[in-house]
Amino acid sequence: MLKYLKPNSGSVIVDGKNIDDLNNKEIARIIAIISQVISVNFDFSVEDIVMME
Repeated sequence: MLKYLKPNSGSVIVDGKNIDDLNNKEIARIIAIISQVISVNFDFSVEDIVMME
């Protein structure tokens, strides 16, 4: 769905349109993705981040 991989055969149709014909902005309007993997690259708590403001 994110166009990272091309299908070996056939096509991906989203909302009646071939996904290859849609740009990333159009795909984002149609599809919502919430990552289940969260990686934090810094050693701050939520409180630390809020206090930085």
